[in-house]
Amino acid sequence: EKTAAHLAAIANGEAPMQAPKGLPLDIFDNLPPVLRDACNHLADRTEREVFLVGALGVISGILPNVRGFYDQQFYGPNLFVYILAPYGSGKGMLRYARALGEAIHARQKEDSAGLFAAYREQLKEYKQPGSTTDEPVKPGNKMLFVPANNSKSGLIELIHGNAERGILYETESDTLADALRTEHGNFSDLLRKAFHHEPVSFYRRTGDELREMATPHLAVVLSSTPDQYRKLVPTVQNGLFSRFLHFNLTPSKGFRNVFDTNKQDYPDYFRALSNRFMNVYEYLEKLENEPIEFELRDEHKARFLELFDGWKREFGECISPDMEGTANRLGLICFRLAMVLTAVRNFWEGDYTRRMICNDADFENALRLVEVFKDHALNIF
Repeated sequence: EKTAAHLAAIANGEAPMQAPKGLPLDIFDNLPPVLRDACNHLADRTEREVFLVGALGVISGILPNVRGFYDQQFYGPNLFVYILAPYGSGKGMLRYARALGEAIHARQKEDSAGLFAAYREQLKEYKQPGSTTDEPVKPGNKMLFVPANNSKSGLIELIHGNAERGILYETESDTLADALRTEHGNFSDLLRKAFHHEPVSFYRRTGDELREMATPHLAVVLSSTPDQYRKLVPTVQNGLFSRFLHFNLTPSKGFRNVFDTNKQDYPDYFRALSNRFMNVYEYLEKLENEPIEFELRDEHKARFLELFDGWKREFGECISPDMEGTANRLGLICFRLAMVLTAVRNFWEGDYTRRMICNDADFENALRLVEVFKDHALNIF
């Protein structure tokens, strides 16, 4: 009742919204070992927070053929992550989260170059006088990280050509906001559909091209200042707000040691880690007809339903009906967080059992993470 009264007072402008807290320190202690070690390799709390939140988003986009049943359908682990912070506050550590997927991205670009070289040879043969060969099909551009500076048709083309998967990664969300405002770049609806793996189709009269995606699996990792954020998500009613997990970075007050030689090994450390994630990705990529299915335990499901029922009532009654959708999607985000943590723990132990059951540590961490993200979403609201 005290919480409800305080939230109502905030919504009515009668009480200040407290600055949202960062991630509890014991969350890092209970992470799957590979993530715990990566966070411990970083120098301070700000670096660990930025890396972990970004890494959860990137990893969620490199777990093909992993899924869990939730609210009448199967969902992949794909997360939409947004980190907000003032200029110069440490968002740059996101580059090491991106680094986890760099080996996969480089391998896919290399494969794409090979496919294009073969295509050009086949096309040359096809154009020879008297040739009886069929016209070759132009291959798509294979990549993991999909550029945000794109048109709607371009984005669909790239995701379609990558087995309906990809990661939209952008550290300056102005790039995405500007793309969404252009005549041919408004793909906000595509992002909203991709969050739920809903079918997407696009027809372009020029060239008589039809592109259809049955279940697009897109992860999104963005960061910006609060002013930039408002350009992308101008209102709470905008469907993107409720689909993102938000993290407001609290900047440190001091000037960081820019000459710290202990950080010289960061690039090499995360490059090696990226190669290990590529091995996991390549194994999972082969499981097209036998995906790994994630499940919560029965006791987890009971706690989950009780928690999110309470949050939805709290949001609707004490904040605004506009926030009820956020409660619903925080539930899906929590489920996906648990899926990501469980997958990383299991796969790093070499366990690729087709039925993947969440353990207590990963379930508790998912709940604690999403509680932080809930408070940060309320702050933005």
